[in-house]
This record gives sequence, structure tokens and C-alpha cells, in this order.
Amino acid sequence: MRKLSASSILSILVSVAIVVLSIIVQNYSTLVAFVLLIIAMALLIFIFVSEVKLIPQADSKKMEVVQQGTPQRIRKRKSERRAKAVELMFKIIACIASLLTIYNIISTKFIKAPDIQSIETPVFTSTPTVSPAKVITANTPSPLPTYTIIPTAVPTASPTPVGVIKDDRPIKGILAAGEKFTAAVDINGVAVCVGEVSEIYIEDWVDIKQISANGQHLLGLTHDGKVLFTGISESGDDNIANWTSIEQIATCYQGSIGITSKGRILFTGLNNNEMSYCTTWSGIKTLCESEKHIVVITNHAKVVTSGYGGDGRRNTAQITDVVDACAANGSTFCVLSSGKVTVLGKDYAGEDSVERWRDIVAIAGGEKHTIGLKNDGTVVAVGDNLYGQCDVETWTDIVAICAGPYHTVGLKSDGTLVATGLNDSGQCNVDGIDLW
Repeated sequence: MRKLSASSILSILVSVAIVVLSIIVQNYSTLVAFVLLIIAMALLIFIFVSEVKLIPQADSKKMEVVQQGTPQRIRKRKSERRAKAVELMFKIIACIASLLTIYNIISTKFIKAPDIQSIETPVFTSTPTVSPAKVITANTPSPLPTYTIIPTAVPTASPTPVGVIKDDRPIKGILAAGEKFTAAVDINGVAVCVGEVSEIYIEDWVDIKQISANGQHLLGLTHDGKVLFTGISESGDDNIANWTSIEQIATCYQGSIGITSKGRILFTGLNNNEMSYCTTWSGIKTLCESEKHIVVITNHAKVVTSGYGGDGRRNTAQITDVVDACAANGSTFCVLSSGKVTVLGKDYAGEDSVERWRDIVAIAGGEKHTIGLKNDGTVVAVGDNLYGQCDVETWTDIVAICAGPYHTVGLKSDGTLVATGLNDSGQCNVDGIDLW
């Protein structure tokens, strides 16, 4: 049987290569996707316009041999037909592979994939334009008569009468720390804040079930699914007015994230390194506090990310059984169901030295320090301690934690707060706050 032509071999090799690339490179950039798309389309055109005659002309000597007898001529023709059929089959396979690659790239990169459920809430994203800083306040709905603390998918506690200890840990979403402020939500859904509050207006925030902070802005989520913004908006991170039916919120560097009751992720803010790629995800259980990359936990207890990842912080594909996670500076921290912590990324000041931690149920990170909440209510910390942000060894009965860039906050089971670290704006002045 004659050998395959060079065009067929090239078609097969290139088609297999681009299919493999389109499958294994899950978070490729738009530029890479565009290049793969062009290659796939070019291959498809090449196959169609390549030589039609798959059987070359026999030279005179071969023709003489064929003409010597009828049996030889019949065998020759059969061999040529088999070769032609095989070569045609390979070219058809290459065509199908190219078409599948084109469909895969267009559907995943150039057309935003909808959630697996029917979507009623549209996605609102912003372009990475930076406008002059402005202070935003938000009108909030009137208070509701009851309140339940259920801010995220992580196990939470029900309302407890004043004076009764709440020992369900970790409680998520009722503490938040910005660069120069600390915020919390009390049992009645009223937000409180200490520190530099000249740009943080929450006096009329009521019926709040979750808060999140990053840098100089604070998000609040009401029980009826509305999102509130206050603070400084530099990159459109305040474009949340049209968000409805929101179940969870999170913040990142100059960005705001929400997830709807239908499981759709919304993003607005600075879109460097394709932060908004998170809006294509579905099957998400928990939004985690993020930085210059976004971290979420899926329904299958895995972690997916978007945004900057040049230092390996986004290489989370092999991590499973995750119960809590966060992004902090150059790293991604994942708390496993075993109580151990896995970290990926770049270590600047020892903040990634968590390999010996055990019995961890929640984690938070600052600029260069990391804190972990243990199941016995104590707290551990590693990293830069210039301002005392890691001085948590005496803390007990803690049920929730959060971290600003240079300070650390804990919620005790009796509803009071403790804080340590940089206090240049009063962000650690939490004495007298009682959330229960």
C-alpha cells in the first residue's frame, strides 16, 4: 500500500496539536485563543484546497508492469483504491478536529458561556478604564423584622439572643477589613465601622447579611439580594446598581464580585489580566476574598481562579477537598477538609509558611501576613509582623477572622471583637463593639 501524502500527514499532526492545546490550556488569553482559531481555520482551508488526486501518476515503467497482465492490474487498482480511502479518511478526521477546535474556541472565549441553568439575570461588567476617584454612597432598603446570618455557603450560625455564646465556627461574611478601616455586621443586620470613615458611609446600612472590603471600598449585601457600595471607586468597581438577586459578594483589587441565585457570577472593576473571565464560570459554591486574582470554590470542592497568575498562584487544578480559600498579595491559600493548608504563589516575608498548620477551618491574608482560625477557637499567624499584625497567640474563643493589609481582626464567640496591628487611623479600635 502506498504511503500517505505529506499534506495528509501535516493535516493530521496540526489538527491533533491544536485540539490538544484547546483542551489543556483552560485559561489561555484571548490572544492565544485568536491565534489557535486562525491556525484551525487555515488548516481547514488547506485541507479543502490540497491536492484532489490522492494517487500520483504512475511512471512509464510502472505502467508497463501493470499492463503485463490483468491480475496485476486488478491488484494495483485495488491497492490504489484502499490507499485513497485511507488518505481520505484521515483528511476527514483532520477536518472534523479543526471544526471542533474552532467551535470550542469561539464558544469559550469569544461568546460568554451561560450558566448551566436558565439565566434571567444579565451580566454587568465594566471595561478597565480608570476614572477620577469619587466617593460613593448607596441608598438601602428599609429594615426587615428578622435577621439570620447566612452570608456565604460556608456553615454559619443562626441568630442568638444577647448574652448567649455562639460557638459555630467559622462564621463568614460579617467581618471585613480595608486598608484603614474595620467593618462588621451586628445581629440585627446593622453595619458598624471604625477607623478612617470619612469616605465610608454606612450609617444607613441596615438589613445587611454580608460585607466585604478591599483597599478603600466596602461592599454590603442585603437580605433581598441588593448590593451596596461605599468608599473610593477608581475603576468602575461601584457599578453594582443593577445587580439583583445576589446571593454572595466578594471584593478584589479595585473590583467587586457577586453571584446570583441562578449561579451566575458578576464582575465589575479593573479588568487587568482578564479578571472578568470569572463571569464564564458555573457550578460555583463560594466566592472568596480576592486580590489581583479572583479565587472561588466550586460545588465539587475545587478551586478556580482568574486574573494575574505569572508566579504560579493560579495553578490550583490538582487541589481538591477545599473548604475555605483566599487570595492575598502574591499567593492563593486553600484550607482542606483535613485541616491542612495548601499555598501557591510567591512568598515575600514568610506569609506562605503554613505547611505545619493543622486543624484550620478558615484563613485570611493581608499584604504580607497570613492568619488561620483553628477549630478550637485559637488563631495562628505567619509573615511580616512589623506592626504587630501577627500578635494573635493569646486570642481564644474566636469564631471569625479577617485581615486588612497591616492589621488583623477576630470575632469572639460572645460577639465582641479583638484587633491587632497598624492602628494609624483607628482601625483597631474595636473595644465596645458587641455584635450579639
